[in-house]
Amino acid sequence: MLLSTHQKIYNTYVNDLKIKKYEKIVITILTGIAFSSTLKGQCDIKMTDIFTPSGSPVITFLMCESSTSTRDFYDIYYSQTYPNAQQIKTYDGYSSTRKFNCHGYAWLRMETGIDRWIGTGWYNLGDILDPQSIYMTDGSYVQVNQEIYPGKVSWRSADHSAITTSQPGVFRSKWNEYPLMEHAKDYSPYGSSDLKYYIRSMSISGPDYLTANAQPYFIFSTNSLAGVSGLGTITYTWSVSPGYSPYNWYINPYNGKSSVNISFYQGGGYYIDVKAYNQYYPNAPFAIGTKYVTVASYSPSPFVSYPNPVSDILHIDIDWQAVQTKALQQDKNGKSMNVNPVCEIHLYNAVGNMVSQTTTSGNNVQINVSSLPNGIYLLHLYDGISSTPEVRQIIVKH
Repeated sequence: MLLSTHQKIYNTYVNDLKIKKYEKIVITILTGIAFSSTLKGQCDIKMTDIFTPSGSPVITFLMCESSTSTRDFYDIYYSQTYPNAQQIKTYDGYSSTRKFNCHGYAWLRMETGIDRWIGTGWYNLGDILDPQSIYMTDGSYVQVNQEIYPGKVSWRSADHSAITTSQPGVFRSKWNEYPLMEHAKDYSPYGSSDLKYYIRSMSISGPDYLTANAQPYFIFSTNSLAGVSGLGTITYTWSVSPGYSPYNWYINPYNGKSSVNISFYQGGGYYIDVKAYNQYYPNAPFAIGTKYVTVASYSPSPFVSYPNPVSDILHIDIDWQAVQTKALQQDKNGKSMNVNPVCEIHLYNAVGNMVSQTTTSGNNVQINVSSLPNGIYLLHLYDGISSTPEVRQIIVKH
């Protein structure tokens, strides 16, 4: 919002805007068409090409730049009015710019490098109330109860946004079309009350439904922070908690990489959580993610397959005693069934083509996958008792 109490600044702004309004009218008359985001060289127009990290559309505006005299005036005025705040240069040696405002800087420019204005108040041109709030409500960011770096700050009562810095209590924010400032949290035209803090939400990729088994493990990973600069050295903490329990089972080692291998031994619902830490606030995560998975119960498997991922030889060990135990469990009379001492092992690629078939009565099978392309394969294991195979996901990675 414009700081209308500074009348001299307001008058300069109005004169500059009148010129731009005139230019828009002339362009519209000459072209004979209304403004559109598809027309090059235009500004002060609504754009619909921006999305939050979670994929929600964001209304933004591509803005005309202020004149150099106007930008120079703003820079001088605010350096004198707020001498303890540091101006950050943006373009052409000036700090003041009309290319982006506080919301555009905090939520968009710092993540993507794109300059836009978010929240013009131009409802007659298609803007909406508080368009920046979608970042805080669609799962892209999570509210936390303290300042974290890197993180976002929202002044809900003053319609302002900022980013945190590595120095506690110091924010960086764009003051409307005025300078981009690094300032103490209580040293700005927007006050310091009703501050809300937000950190990035990370997505977790991996299966939603699986069957409990010690083998194979299932791979869960996050790349939500890929390409984001200024995060420092990131350490990830992974944990698993049953849906019915408040206790977490930390993955060992639970501090480490952006992916983790998890084996489930019991059926039920589980929450998988990942938290990202850096050196700036080592005791509080700056980004978190959660995924819910459903795990079906299982009977002890007679098969052990390894390694996974595999680059050359896939081993399958067969426990014939476990096969016999399964046969006894399925016999209603509690007597031993006639177990066919032959197992069938099939390997299928992602489109359902069988790439390997083995019949064995031994204790180990070796499948050479060195000539297979990288990708996900399905291993079908027939134990000679059930007509339905045990299916496992195998990743071939050279």
